[in-house]
Parts: sequence; structure tokens; C-alpha cells
Amino acid sequence: MFYGVDMMRIVVADDETAVRSALKLLLEQDNRFQVVGEVCDAASLMMVIELAGADVLLLDWELPGLTTDLVADLVEGKRPFPPIVAMSSRPEARKAAHNMGINHFISKSDPPNRVRETLGKLMIDKVHRTSEVRRT
Repeated sequence: MFYGVDMMRIVVADDETAVRSALKLLLEQDNRFQVVGEVCDAASLMMVIELAGADVLLLDWELPGLTTDLVADLVEGKRPFPPIVAMSSRPEARKAAHNMGINHFISKSDPPNRVRETLGKLMIDKVHRTSEVRRT
């Protein structure tokens, strides 16, 4: 448990097997994180997010089949979807993701610790939200 919150459950969405494997290995070395699902295309993304009960989605901005409509559904949809951390090797993707309402971005050239730092900040945000709900 991390400040009263269980491990953060993460879905990794990237078309490259090597990237998914590296992220899974990196995250599972940290006892705060658990990879609960992996997808290689947008077609299976929604189903895996819902079935896995994810807390966070690590999303390759160039995921095959990813459309602005799907991103809008993830960000603004009627169903509660987890926060998204967009990933890309293209610098211009950061602005595109931000314009779609995604506030967390990791460059694929960032050092591995950046992934854990970003997810750790999201976990702290979750702790604050959970404690606020308990007080009301």
C-alpha cells in the first residue's frame, strides 16, 4: 500500500513489443506499480482498460488505430476512464496531446526514471483525491 492506496494499476498501450516489455519490466521493479494490461492497437484499448480496472493508461501517441475521436472519448467520455500519460518520440506530439486534454506526457527518449516520477505524481494526486472523498 502507498499512503493508503493500493498499487497503481497500469495499462500499457504501444504497438512495439519491445517498448511494452521494457515498460513492464521497469514498472514492476517498483512495488508501487502493477501492469494489469497491455495492448498493441486501439481496437482493443477500451475493452482492456475497462476489464483491467486500470488507474492509469500509458498511451503511445502513434498507437495504430488511435483517432482524435477515441482520444476525446477517453478524455471526455461519459464513462470514467483513468488518467492518460501520452508517450511519443516525436516532440510535436506533446502539444497535440495537450490540445486534446492530456496533461501528462513522456518522451520515449526520456530516462526511465521519468516514467516512474510521472506515475508517482499521479499516485500522489490519487491519494489526495481519495482523502478528500473520505472527508466529505
